[in-house]
Amino acid sequence: MKKEIERIQTLLSFHYFIHERIFRETVQGYIKADKLLIVLRMYHNIPKDECPILIKGLEILGLIQKEDGYYKVEKPKGSREELVFEAKKKLNLI
Repeated sequence: MKKEIERIQTLLSFHYFIHERIFRETVQGYIKADKLLIVLRMYHNIPKDECPILIKGLEILGLIQKEDGYYKVEKPKGSREELVFEAKKKLNLI
């Protein structure tokens, strides 16, 4: 059970890390759907067929919302350094 919780936390930290990167590319909290795909593919090297799965995961977590061809991206909680530190800690890199 503890191992499964650690896996879920690792997955969540990955989603929050990607969310932070997407937020930096927004204009007043909004990003076009095609630009979102470019951010995922260019900065994170995510294959084209896996992008919709990741976007749906971000929607389920409430980090982004689809609105008329745009995505509204919620402001991340914490700074980039805090998010990277937490992700490294959960991945046992520190």
